[in-house]
Amino acid sequence: MNFMKKDPASFRDVDGYVFEYQGTVYRAVNECYLATYAKLKSTGFYDALLEEELIIPHEEEKELALHILHHPLIIRPLQINPISYPYEWSFEQYKDAALCTLKIQELALLYGFNLKDATPFNIQFVDGKPKLIDTLSFFTGDENVWIAYRQFCESFLAPLALMAYSDHDLVRACQVYHDGIPLMLASRMLPHRTWFKPSLCIHIHLHARAQASGGSHRRHDPAGTDRQKRLVYTLQRAVQSLPKSKSF
Repeated sequence: MNFMKKDPASFRDVDGYVFEYQGTVYRAVNECYLATYAKLKSTGFYDALLEEELIIPHEEEKELALHILHHPLIIRPLQINPISYPYEWSFEQYKDAALCTLKIQELALLYGFNLKDATPFNIQFVDGKPKLIDTLSFFTGDENVWIAYRQFCESFLAPLALMAYSDHDLVRACQVYHDGIPLMLASRMLPHRTWFKPSLCIHIHLHARAQASGGSHRRHDPAGTDRQKRLVYTLQRAVQSLPKSKSF
């Protein structure tokens, strides 16, 4: 392959996109993300992610004979083959991917970052370990809430809860709902007894009700970082407490 082929799945990210060139996968970094990328490297956050084995490594590409307008930096991530998808994972893999995502957010908060995406499609298993594959998934700023909280609940917690309390095969719903299973749908599909599970009641059932009423499940809190840390902790406990998935 001697031409650049842009990955259609990365069209939403304004900070960059994935493309393939001569059989190798690269990521083009937009001008608007260069300052965040520099901070990612200079603060030691990227090195910490590597040390904790939470992200795949990448190299800055200096010799590629390509110039992409408004994308002055190109990085070459670790090449992964084959690629796996969430609807192919076992319950334990899905659970490990969820906990990996929460660990990344927990570490990000320590360095003044936030994870802007909480989708299982950004996780791949390398040597049996879940790792983030999107280097551009972080942002800095004075955010009082975790903007990816709803996405985490829809993309991780809801599928896991459905696998645990309804049927493992419901993981295949991720083939239809790439952006996550709508919480109101998940709430209706879960058995009534899950209302008495505090974590599922809060993060799925009541969260779904708040969405349906047009309200927000997250209140504004001046102590945003501390509240986000508590949120990550409660989500970690929610995921860890889920029983083994049910198969019929």
